[in-house]
Amino acid sequence: EETPPGGAAYLIAQGALDGVDAIYGMHLWPALDYGEIGYTHGEMMAAADMFEVAFTGPGGHGSQPHNSKDVLLAACSAVEQYQGIMSRQVAALDTAVVSVCRLSSGTTYNVIPDRAELSGTVRTFSEDVQSLIMERIHHISHSIADMYGIGCNVNYQKGFPALINHPDIVDRAVQSISAHTSVKPVPVQPVMIGEDYALYVKK
Repeated sequence: EETPPGGAAYLIAQGALDGVDAIYGMHLWPALDYGEIGYTHGEMMAAADMFEVAFTGPGGHGSQPHNSKDVLLAACSAVEQYQGIMSRQVAALDTAVVSVCRLSSGTTYNVIPDRAELSGTVRTFSEDVQSLIMERIHHISHSIADMYGIGCNVNYQKGFPALINHPDIVDRAVQSISAHTSVKPVPVQPVMIGEDYALYVKK
């Protein structure tokens, strides 16, 4: 559903959508009340990317930091700088999320480690914003590595595309549900979660 390769791409490749003019999907949505079904015209779910960054350099003893390169300090600086992408480099009216969700380094309290790893996710609706954030994560990471005199490896993987609903198809569903069921269609706000169903809609 959210982690590539998912199932949608395989099914499309096997011809599951051959001859299909339109497709509808239903996602469980606990936030809605019983008897309601949510809908959105246009943007519904975000593109969901993953990135991993590793900083490497000579470690050392905590009592002699001048004899090492502090990769953990570099990683912490990177986490802070990534947040500036959203606040200062993405237009205020563009929707996006950059979240670092894992930071791992070291094995004990008094040894400066020789490796620090972090990973996170990027959520966007616009491909231009997606490309901007990807470029900035690469640039920031390598610039910080240069500043600290350490090595750096960035692995950025694009996930599923954004789910963009076709308004006329949404209207057709809402009209049918209203006419033939007791379920109440209610408009809902887009969310930043990802879903490989977006590949079906894009196809």
